[in-house]
Amino acid sequence: MKNLLRALLLVLLGTPSVLAQRTSADVYRVKIFTVYGARIQGILYEVTDSLLFYREIDTPKGVLIPGGGAVLLSDIEKVVVRRETKRAPILQGGLVGAVTGGYLSFLSLRRNPTRSFALAGVTVVSGVAGIAGIGAIVGSLIGRSPKRVFRNQGGEAASALLGDQLRPFAYSNQMDVMYEVPLRRN
Repeated sequence: MKNLLRALLLVLLGTPSVLAQRTSADVYRVKIFTVYGARIQGILYEVTDSLLFYREIDTPKGVLIPGGGAVLLSDIEKVVVRRETKRAPILQGGLVGAVTGGYLSFLSLRRNPTRSFALAGVTVVSGVAGIAGIGAIVGSLIGRSPKRVFRNQGGEAASALLGDQLRPFAYSNQMDVMYEVPLRRN
């Protein structure tokens, strides 16, 4: 029993370090409200000193298409940013559910042992799979990313501040950070 708990503890402590490795950039959906009354939706692609670039999406498939555009930061009244993917909460919920299901199946088998190892394996696998699925669903519901609203107060300094606030959410900025090559020192 103690060895099993140690193994579960090792898995739980070791997993976040593996899951912390980012392999792809997060995609953020934006709704841009301009001072002229226009509403623009798309994917936040890049933010420069004076422009916000967005890409349009093919809504049924969720695929980026080449179209898109740019909006001056000074023309923006409000930007609503929401994460497009929620992979991490689903994965974390499934992982917690699998560990919980395995532990509960193990406790159940200690109380009511089966006649063969095959039946014990089926019991553990079904417990892990079932509760992992429930955990993934709960993680999906709980992990709904909240929206963030950024407002432009007007003026050149406020537009620069808006650009600085939106830059971490831009796809191109995340790719630059992920694949940044460290500087060599002579």
